[in-house]
Amino acid sequence: TELTEATEYAVRVTAVDAAENESARSEATTFTTLKKEEPKDTEAPSVPTAVAAADITQTTAKVTWDASTDNVGVAGYNVYVNEAKVNASPVTVTEYDLTGLTEATEYTVRVTAVDAAENESAKSEAVVFTTEAEKDTEAPTAPAGVKATEVTETTAKLTWNEATDNVGVAGYNVYVNE
Repeated sequence: TELTEATEYAVRVTAVDAAENESARSEATTFTTLKKEEPKDTEAPSVPTAVAAADITQTTAKVTWDASTDNVGVAGYNVYVNEAKVNASPVTVTEYDLTGLTEATEYTVRVTAVDAAENESAKSEAVVFTTEAEKDTEAPTAPAGVKATEVTETTAKLTWNEATDNVGVAGYNVYVNE
């Protein structure tokens, strides 16, 4: 007993009788004690909290979250967009820049924490956001063919040809005497 771990030993045995006569030593046998193994880490880190999306543009967004804890140590985080993991290796900070998003599209993001033993936490609460739509900077065409019909002492009916727009005409404004 009380041997040192991961150490090689050579052992010989002798026989002793009641008169304390000792035999010659046996041939040696050698062995190496085992290295003490650390207990296997089977506990997953805590679930990341306060997941948020900010700086949302047409094709990008920044996701942030509060750090998780673990009984041994958090190695990093995985980011899931619409249930698909988007990072190749664990993210070692508490933020991630999403790129290559589609404009005017809703996204659902969840985050998990992982430790060095590859234990992964449950997914965080989802953050849902929509990327910005393309900015419409082009004005519609001016309505053409404006006519006043059915004119009475106090009323008139106005008609015109539809205007066109690169995105769509939402409505018309009518100005009387400017």
